[in-house]
Formats: sequence, C-alpha cells, structure tokens
Amino acid sequence: MGRPSKLKNASQDIQNRVIELNRKGYSQNYIAQTLTESGFKIDARSIARFLDSLGHDRNHSKKWDKSNHVDYGETKTAQDTQQDVIIVDIDKIKSEYGLSDDLTKPENVIGNVQKLASEILLLEQMICIEKLKAYAKAKTKHPSEALRGCKIAYEIFASVWGVEQTININSAMATIERHYGSLESLKQIEEIEES
Repeated sequence: MGRPSKLKNASQDIQNRVIELNRKGYSQNYIAQTLTESGFKIDARSIARFLDSLGHDRNHSKKWDKSNHVDYGETKTAQDTQQDVIIVDIDKIKSEYGLSDDLTKPENVIGNVQKLASEILLLEQMICIEKLKAYAKAKTKHPSEALRGCKIAYEIFASVWGVEQTININSAMATIERHYGSLESLKQIEEIEES
C-alpha cells in the first residue's frame, strides 16, 4: 500500500472541495492546480491517492487549461473577491459593540460610527498581517488587495476620528527623520536623481 495522501490531514473544507471538483468531473491535475492557486500546495498523485482511499471514481476528462480557466468560484482570486451572503443580527451587533439605540442625538450617531470604523480598521489590519505572514512563507500570492483594503479602512477611520486634525506636523516630521534620517538629505538625493 502506498503512502497516505497529504489530504488526509487537510481541513474538512479542503477535502470537501476536492470531492466536489472530482464530482464535477475535473481531473487530478486541475484539482491540484486549483488548490495550489488557493494556497494549499499539492500534486495530482496525492489527489488520486485521496480519492482512491474514499473509493471515488477519478477518471475524468476535464483538464486544467490556463487560457480558458474562468471558473472564478474555484480560484484564489474568487476567494478574495467573491461576496458571501451574510445575515446580520443588528441587535446583537449593537449589544456587542455598545452602540446607542438613540440616533436622534448627533453624538450617539458619531460615537457609533467611530466605534465601527475602529473595528473595521482593526480587522483589516489583522487580515493584512496574517496574509503577509503567509506570503512571507511562500504560501500565497502577495496580498495587494488586503493592503488596499487596509488603506481604505484607515482613510475611513482617519476621517471619522478627525485624525488629520489631531496630528502635529512637527511631530510627524520628527518621526520620519528618526526612521529615515534628515529630510534635507532626502531632498538632496531627489535633486541628484532629477539632474
């Protein structure tokens, strides 16, 4: 008997995805390429061993063809851009975040928006950090979408909290100089590059 498939220790979601793609008639090469694109590196032989261990028919004709692969539901891009239907329990969220029910007072509305903007920024930052860690280990593509999301979340947060009004320009410049050296030296470098 051969060695067990890498899929035996994979999450139930990944195993179910393999079974579903196999059921739809896709070849082991196609399934392996799709999983690898989504960050789970595996080869076709391991897919075949896994399907054999379950007693699934694995002799299918649909092959991987990069030029016509447009089934976005089965790619890494789709996982980043596809929207799931989420049912929101407003009362639960109000309670969880301590949001005010009295929206007749402007301070309550502003307070609610500030709390939610803070939460959005925090979540975006955590997503970015996890995706960057995975990228650093070569487990996924560069998380440019996550970084863009983080930037947008920060812009919302900064606007809602009035961050741009509370930042002291002298303090900001001192921080930049502490990290990057004298700004005068940066200007000199810029002038040299322009000439």
